Amino acid sequence: MIKPKMLLHICCAPCAIPVIKILEKRDFLITGFWYNPNIWPEKEYEERREALRQYKEKKDMAIIYDDCWAPRSDSNFSSERRCPGCYEERLTRTVQTAERLSFDFFTTTLLVSPYQKHFAIRDLAEDIGLQFGVNFYYEDFRPFFYRYKKEASELGLYHQRYCGCKASIKEAEETRKKQRAKRKAASYS
Repeated sequence: MIKPKMLLHICCAPCAIPVIKILEKRDFLITGFWYNPNIWPEKEYEERREALRQYKEKKDMAIIYDDCWAPRSDSNFSSERRCPGCYEERLTRTVQTAERLSFDFFTTTLLVSPYQKHFAIRDLAEDIGLQFGVNFYYEDFRPFFYRYKKEASELGLYHQRYCGCKASIKEAEETRKKQRAKRKAASYS
């Protein structure tokens, strides 16, 4: 039986681990696709790309690197305004690559993160897939997110603390401050 070919957009190595394991169980022939131009700063972009390269060597899988660092100018907008554009840019490039290289399906590791706008990603990917004639594979990978963080650590892979753009650094820090304050308040109760 011929396995269907899957182009997997990969935002980072730790998020790729559970998605790849699940897709392998679904019997796809997987090729990773690195295209994340909006990661800030450039050093962060390089660290994430290097972590994926390290994982690729351990996993012995094919990865296509569409290496472009070009942060978007809308990073100062709220996440409701900036995230859809970032998703669209990455998913469109993924689908265009899938179409050009005759992949049967595409999907994204963005669907594993509980921090992403899950249903917006799903709906956008379905629309883009229809537009380009490439099947979008949807699965809610979020239940597996935390299970594989330990594996990423054991493999010594770099793990970021924010989504990627300049504005998400501030948002992640604000979230961590609120969580620390809640824990501190709970410890006094």
